[in-house]
Amino acid sequence: MVIVIPARREEDLIYTLDSLYSANKPIHPFEVIVVFNHPENEIEELKKENYKYLDLCNDWIREKGFNNIFIIEAFDLPKKHAGVGLARKIGMDEAVRRLINNDDGIIVALDADCLVAANYLTSIEAYFELNKECNAASIYFEHRFEEIDDKLLEGIIQYELHLRYYNQLLKYAGHPFAYHTVGSSMAVRSSVYQKQGGMNKRKAGEDFYFLQKIIQLGNYGEINTTTVYPSSRVSDRVPFGTGRAQGEWLEGVNTELQSYHSQVGDELKLFFQLINEKGMDVKFESFPKSIRQFIGEREWEAKAAELIANTRSSEAYIQRFYLWFNLFMCFKYVHFYRDNFQNNIGITIASASLLKKLNINVKEEEGSLALMKKFRKLERG
Repeated sequence: MVIVIPARREEDLIYTLDSLYSANKPIHPFEVIVVFNHPENEIEELKKENYKYLDLCNDWIREKGFNNIFIIEAFDLPKKHAGVGLARKIGMDEAVRRLINNDDGIIVALDADCLVAANYLTSIEAYFELNKECNAASIYFEHRFEEIDDKLLEGIIQYELHLRYYNQLLKYAGHPFAYHTVGSSMAVRSSVYQKQGGMNKRKAGEDFYFLQKIIQLGNYGEINTTTVYPSSRVSDRVPFGTGRAQGEWLEGVNTELQSYHSQVGDELKLFFQLINEKGMDVKFESFPKSIRQFIGEREWEAKAAELIANTRSSEAYIQRFYLWFNLFMCFKYVHFYRDNFQNNIGITIASASLLKKLNINVKEEEGSLALMKKFRKLERG
């Protein structure tokens, strides 16, 4: 097992390493790769800050004698590609090289502002040992709430609630690829990483696009027996994600986070049920109105003809359909639905509505924290 951590001016990195150092050790060998990186156009002051944290990391390694940590100095990366995607790719590609004689070896992605549960390493190892056919897995996460002020606390509660709400919305709809796609909480076999062409170089959203390819292979899992604890900090390094959402919250852009209307889950659920039940015989006119407008009749006829031409059974047709109407298409559709049918609504109202659809009791007075805990319990289970 190789844990890969991108690091760019990460003041909390030592806490992450301490967390790994203190974790229960797995039966098989493991290594940690930290990829210190910055772009070629980084201002000198920030480069010096990065070098400072590199020195602190090397001091920590010597002090602990933790000799299975390896540092990659990926400095002055081309500005066109420099970012978390490229840094993660550099580390994960090196992990492949280090696992050259072990294609079943596990590459684990973690971030430099995360803590991990004591059973983090042993749970990942045990999961892949038990599930020999598993290609990759998402790892359960919970954002850390300590040491932040009340305003940021409410911001991260609502943001995590949104992440869990959207994931469960797709599960409720019945999409087979409904999993969290969080870069700090994922693990993949080396052979599968290679088969799918490795990590991409995206400056943001690299985890979503990478995992979408992996999930579509099948045999994807969820490791819910351990926990990754991401930071709730503010960050401006990526155009979206936790850090950006927290920054916008702090600036007062939102008083309540807005999310997708739960009715979009019902529209998708009906659509997927029709596909699953009718297969090749499904009729365009039977689709919900929002789906018909999103796809378009001519576009559907062309896609349906292509699906039929490349499959010999309804089962194969359905499988191929979901490769087309994948997580990215779902994301595009819910935005289309928001813009053309029902506007986004407050996350607490949306979440309570979905929980009721899932037959989970919700009291009127329950706020974002109580709702988020219900989703945590649901996903843990």
